[in-house]
Amino acid sequence: MSKKAIKISVSEIEENIKKHGHNFHCKVVSFLSDNGWDVTPNAYYVDNLTDKPREIDIIARKIINVLDPFFHGSKIFGEIYFYLLVECKCVGENNGTVFWFKENNKDEMMGVLNRYISPYIFKNSDNIELQKHHLFKPCSAATMHAVLNNNNNDFIQDAIGQVLHSLIYFRNKRNGGIPIMDDGERKNILEIYYPIIVLNNFDNFFKKKLFDYTKPAEELNDRFIMGVNYSFKTDYNKCIKEYIPIDIVNFNQLPNLLSEIVDVDFVVLQDRWQCGIREEAERNPNLLNNI
Repeated sequence: MSKKAIKISVSEIEENIKKHGHNFHCKVVSFLSDNGWDVTPNAYYVDNLTDKPREIDIIARKIINVLDPFFHGSKIFGEIYFYLLVECKCVGENNGTVFWFKENNKDEMMGVLNRYISPYIFKNSDNIELQKHHLFKPCSAATMHAVLNNNNNDFIQDAIGQVLHSLIYFRNKRNGGIPIMDDGERKNILEIYYPIIVLNNFDNFFKKKLFDYTKPAEELNDRFIMGVNYSFKTDYNKCIKEYIPIDIVNFNQLPNLLSEIVDVDFVVLQDRWQCGIREEAERNPNLLNNI
């Protein structure tokens, strides 16, 4: 005789939901949506290189208009599409998670910005304005980590893998600043992708210096950059190695990161895009006829 199923009350299921990672996932989705981002939760895609289906927890998009530099703010030249590729993780009980940091290489960060959009826009790589971008602010970035627990559950490594796979896939599909036709009109679009890991807390997080490892660990409370040297193959089977910074933030610090992306990064990218247009117009006066 089969056992009778145990009846679970609504209050009990609510308590169980609170303990589940999906509850935190929904919290991040709601926050992004409430703050003006178009949100796609649980986005599935097929990795072209492995033909494996993969998932990223959240894709959030915000579109901001860029004013035409030749019309003194009276005409829209194009749009910047900011995409957040977000993986959400709950920090469970652990014996400590340690990150080893090294000083940032500004040339590496400039290379990241060059890959964001068309290279000619960042032709003047020594431009001081570019260093206002939020990726330039930290003096150091984490380069390796260890989750010290007894169950071999490396939630950080899992999250890194998810955001990297999605970044390479979606970035390869982007428009890249090339003008497109929208209802018969020329439309310029830049698509910028930010890989982000959002954690519910930084409990038992610590940091050490990579090249001064004998010094004691310190508590890690602030959001930070994880720098990954990533090797992969393109859709054309070309081997690529590049430095990819990933923002790692706890939920309470997420508003500050979004504010920097929208209010600071946008201005930096807009200014350089407009400057690039002017430089190109000086070399090719006919460009003005196509705007």
